[in-house]
Amino acid sequence: MTIIKVHLRTLFGAVLAAIFLNWAADATGIRWRFTGTHDQGYEIFEIYKKHAGPRPDVVAIGSSMTRWGVLPPSLAAKAEHSLNRPVEVWNLGLHGGTSSQVSALLELAFSNHRSPRVLLLELGPSFWNEARTDSNILHYWRWFAPLSHTLTSAFQQPWAQTREGLVRAIAGCRSFWLNATSLASQKKRLEHNRRIDVAIHQKGSFWGIEHLKRDLERNGLLSPTAIRAAQARKKDQLLLVQPWQQPRGWETVLAEVVAICEKRGTRLIAWAPPISKGLRDGAPLELRTWKEWATASMQTNEIPFWDYLNEPSIEPGMFFNLSHLAPTGALQLSVLLADRLAPYLRD
Repeated sequence: MTIIKVHLRTLFGAVLAAIFLNWAADATGIRWRFTGTHDQGYEIFEIYKKHAGPRPDVVAIGSSMTRWGVLPPSLAAKAEHSLNRPVEVWNLGLHGGTSSQVSALLELAFSNHRSPRVLLLELGPSFWNEARTDSNILHYWRWFAPLSHTLTSAFQQPWAQTREGLVRAIAGCRSFWLNATSLASQKKRLEHNRRIDVAIHQKGSFWGIEHLKRDLERNGLLSPTAIRAAQARKKDQLLLVQPWQQPRGWETVLAEVVAICEKRGTRLIAWAPPISKGLRDGAPLELRTWKEWATASMQTNEIPFWDYLNEPSIEPGMFFNLSHLAPTGALQLSVLLADRLAPYLRD
């Protein structure tokens, strides 16, 4: 009996320790340091909270299609030319992002009482797809899913997702361990600092000025690397939208977005990033179903919807792969967005 009590006390102590470390990791922000992921964009949680102003002009939230597709420095420069004042733009797109992460991204966008003038909400078919089966969907379960979601979905989803959700339950413990071990690794510290500097300069965008310079030299032709990447990942890219199913509980998610925007005086605009002809031709029925849902849901909620899915000025050579823009495509899209956003940013 004594041994059982000892085991129960040990288990109870471990649970309390995990709860405390999870809270501490979130409160201190170290949860997003040294995550072991590469180019997922999670460093933006730390950067935005420290460096964003109290009322950013534009904050974009969404998936990697947002992160690769919006260049905050270029968008800001074009808007500043029209408005004759400084413009602050942030890109909070995440690799592996889905609509399940909207709550976490909203918490970030409006952190520390911030009130963006405009919130760009990605409404693309991959971000809002309940039926996604590509590997990136696991990112939600490891980094964002509440334990309650993991447990209630345990018998309705693949074990891989439940496993990642259970790992999420000890995120705080793992964060403190990774941060402690990284202190002894100068290489990890330097890499982290480099990523922080890049995120500050690029305001969360995946592409930087050097990427853009190299891309412009190609004169609108896909690089050999991009061609190989597109061919190798075509099947996985199609899984972003094939099959497509409207996400469960999307009304609740959208209501949360609308409520906080109204409370903070933020103008909400939904938009769909461009995708290549190869992806559009590969899943025409799925995209038609998505378009009907997106248009109807935004009209019902009286939310502006800017659909760039088949934007004619985005040429084939401006894509890196089937679903993500290359730097030149991101530049073109950012200029289009700047012109369209200008009326919403006037004082």
